[in-house]
Amino acid sequence: MRFATSNTLVGLTEAWQRAAQPASLYATAEWLTCNESGVSEDSLRYVLDTSGPGATVVRKIQGGGFLGSDPLWLLFHPEGTETPAVEQGDLATAVSDLFPLAAAALPGSYLPGLLGGEAVKDWTPLLAALEETACDWSCPSTGVLNVPDGHPAVAALREYGYVPVPSFAQAVMTVKDQSLEDYVARFQRRGRVRRARVLREMRSFEQAGMKMLEVGLDDFDTTHAALHLRQLRRYGHDFSAEWLVELIQRSARYLGPWARMAVAERDGVPEAFTICYAHNSELHVKMSGFSEYAEMNSGYFYMIFYEVLAYAQRVGANRIEYGPLTYEAKVGRGCTLEPRTNFLKAPSGWNKPLADAAFAADRDWRSRLTEIERVWKSVE
Repeated sequence: MRFATSNTLVGLTEAWQRAAQPASLYATAEWLTCNESGVSEDSLRYVLDTSGPGATVVRKIQGGGFLGSDPLWLLFHPEGTETPAVEQGDLATAVSDLFPLAAAALPGSYLPGLLGGEAVKDWTPLLAALEETACDWSCPSTGVLNVPDGHPAVAALREYGYVPVPSFAQAVMTVKDQSLEDYVARFQRRGRVRRARVLREMRSFEQAGMKMLEVGLDDFDTTHAALHLRQLRRYGHDFSAEWLVELIQRSARYLGPWARMAVAERDGVPEAFTICYAHNSELHVKMSGFSEYAEMNSGYFYMIFYEVLAYAQRVGANRIEYGPLTYEAKVGRGCTLEPRTNFLKAPSGWNKPLADAAFAADRDWRSRLTEIERVWKSVE
């Protein structure tokens, strides 16, 4: 492999598309360029093979940040909830020694930053480039985050000394050719109570006096931002409305052709919204917001599931990706769960305690995901 490295994709778009072979929206040059804004030179690096397939996106991760950006998050939140368990033992002490972390991870997604798929026959040079980046940035640890089960690099990661640590699960709904009516009919098999609940949620929203609009991302303003901030603050995060508006306006410039924003208004005032991106027969639900009034009238379920499903059917999407958390609600409305794993290489002396803690956490975590799906499937 002959590598080219850069902290920006400017001038490298064609080479990137060839080396990364992006099948996902999150690996496109447009998505990555959109997310470059405000990132310092020592916090983002692209490494691409100039002679064939194979590329990586490396980010500096500080840990303890936004949900999903901390690769040890689930170890301290064993039930997958926002409230951490009591930190105990060596692992809690290790946190200060592990970060910052040089991580192969795609920004704004739950996918790894190792790209090229089955076309890459040897992942070793890319892993070596990742560790070289960690050295350049003075990062004591390296990682490849959010790796799906069955990813072609898993064997190489294990051979290279990386410890698997449980991450989140991606909630996915398979659409195929089902209409909204087909979707509701599926719940008939789950008993009258389940089907009645879905119909009640749809009716509650539709009778609440809200008007559905489809607008462009350019229409996103501080009123919509305030709805999303209500959700973020529940997780302990506080961004400014102006920052969110700038983010979505930037997304409009780079991602407009794939974007769709649906807004529910009452008397001309936004009460709820969702932002989705349609790409390669996949629909990605990326941002939403709800007023108290919308939540009281089943706004979450209507806007996130029923309205999105109707849109997915119109654009011919085969798959809707919802992201992590609120697993019971998502599985209960037709999603399946696809686990992700963070592969970490810690400083000398920490791999063993990390591996021990991760093994137990992964066993318990996967058991919980299986139980969530079992409970819902048992009523079909």
